[in-house]
Amino acid sequence: MTGPAVLGLPVPLIPGAPGLLDRKKAWWRFRAGNHAHPERNEPSAGALRRQRIAPIRCSRESVTLFVRLMATAPSPS
Repeated sequence: MTGPAVLGLPVPLIPGAPGLLDRKKAWWRFRAGNHAHPERNEPSAGALRRQRIAPIRCSRESVTLFVRLMATAPSPS
């Protein structure tokens, strides 16, 4: 039972990785060049916070689901 747990636990952590990045710096690097006036089109602080929290929350819920499923899985006989 430890094999699936060891191999499967890192997988739900992958969606949370983008939440660790600096969203404002990423926006200026990859998206600002598409706009004539990037200062006017920059996302608000709330939007940046939402973009940061959403992947972390998704990863947290995925880990919780994985742990709950592993805890309730029938043991092999």
